Amino acid sequence: MIDTPTKTERIFSVTQANATLPLVKSIVKDIVELSQQVFQTRRRLDYLAANRAKGLEYYDEELVEMTRQVEEDEQRLSDLISEINQLGVEVANMTGGEVEFPSMRGNEPVYLYWQLNDHEVCWWYPANSDKSERRPVESSILDEFGSGSNCELN
Repeated sequence: MIDTPTKTERIFSVTQANATLPLVKSIVKDIVELSQQVFQTRRRLDYLAANRAKGLEYYDEELVEMTRQVEEDEQRLSDLISEINQLGVEVANMTGGEVEFPSMRGNEPVYLYWQLNDHEVCWWYPANSDKSERRPVESSILDEFGSGSNCELN
């Protein structure tokens, strides 16, 4: 199982969040790929274990090797999440490549939201809600976040 590392409290402006994206994108890409790989390997392990329970012991060597590999992958995934958290960024969805940057809108705590393949941070939502309530970072509120943006929103 993957442990959730302690989060570092940092408050980001849109500019600061966007400035971290080259590194964040690289780490998040690895998290997405590795989390999908771990998920698939775990499914395969469940299948092999079920067949082993039926007396098909020719899967023993594969089970041992796959178990060792998935444990290594889970540790690497935990390390990647720690790396993101040390930047002050929170992983919202490993397989979806979604991260959140703690921010403030006036006196209101919010999250700036970014997803893998977005060019920059273009969304935010109140910290006391969830990402389904995210709103575009529009020019009218950029001053509250301390930055400008080149987001193209539909």
